Amino acid sequence: YDPNTVDEAEALLPVWRFREHIKKLIKSKELSFTVGDRAINSIKAYYLWSFRRAEVNALPFTIKVKAISIPRKDDANAIFTMPGAKPEHKRSVRNYISNLKLSNDDKPKDDKPRQGLQAYTGGELKLLMTTKTYAHPTYGLFIKCCLMAGLRSNEVIQINHDEIPNPSKKRVSFSLGLIRKFDKATNLRISPRLILMLWEYTQTKTYKKRQLKHETTYGKDNPKHPLPLFINRDGERMKEKSVQNSIQKVRADLKRLGLPRLERDLHDLRATFATYWAIAMLKKGYSPNDIKAKLMLMLSHEDFHTTQLYLDFAIEGTVGKHGAMDEWVVDIYQEVMNRVEEAKKSEAVE
Repeated sequence: YDPNTVDEAEALLPVWRFREHIKKLIKSKELSFTVGDRAINSIKAYYLWSFRRAEVNALPFTIKVKAISIPRKDDANAIFTMPGAKPEHKRSVRNYISNLKLSNDDKPKDDKPRQGLQAYTGGELKLLMTTKTYAHPTYGLFIKCCLMAGLRSNEVIQINHDEIPNPSKKRVSFSLGLIRKFDKATNLRISPRLILMLWEYTQTKTYKKRQLKHETTYGKDNPKHPLPLFINRDGERMKEKSVQNSIQKVRADLKRLGLPRLERDLHDLRATFATYWAIAMLKKGYSPNDIKAKLMLMLSHEDFHTTQLYLDFAIEGTVGKHGAMDEWVVDIYQEVMNRVEEAKKSEAVE
């Protein structure tokens, strides 16, 4: 074969043929992208070493030096750092940039790409609810706030102590004042069952101890620093990351138990909440337009298309697919049904 162009001639060189071989192994899933990328970098490092020692007269790939503004480390990660070169400033190193590399397009694509929204199935909820994390006084409540109220992780940590009344006092309904997405102030109606769980949390010894730390730092009834519902060991409001980590803890529990890995994440609990609501409203005879309007209000959606997805889950999946009547979630589902019934009666009176 007689190549007609420089590019064709370059493609016949061993290093480029090796790269194509690596790409095929990654595509066939015989090799991970990370391992393949490391192999390419190792070959590149060998050629650079040989070139500096005059073992080869030229490099079979392009190369340029670029200053990277990161702290320099004297470890294996600095393999491409120019030897003996002084950085331009204290927080800069000089790295080789080459065209001999793998691109993001070489990363294998999943056969079944994950959708943006997915409700938990009955089996997945059963896995979730059998873990120690779900029963944990704090992390379990994070999960329940998302599942039973459709809250986002940043909304969970917004909740303040004074918004959680004693549920033993007779009240028609309970609500939380939240700043939701797009800075929308909302009074969100909350299940009495969830309010009871949150109230009982504030009565624990652990909470009282953390409450004292917070009040020692900021004082009582400080409008700039209201007493949070979720307080860390230092007496500060817990971070959103703590809420998000709850599902990682669930996965760790399942791994220790030798059970299947949970693929759904925390935001999918919000999708589950919305889907059960849509199912309940469908069973009570609400029109699709009414359901979408109520879901947009409850979930604080600006995008009508996003709300439509929840309704589609309910219509296409019906009860069986999403496990709404599973023994592990029947209580939650029944409460949703009761709340829909109350809403129906309230509308009839109006």
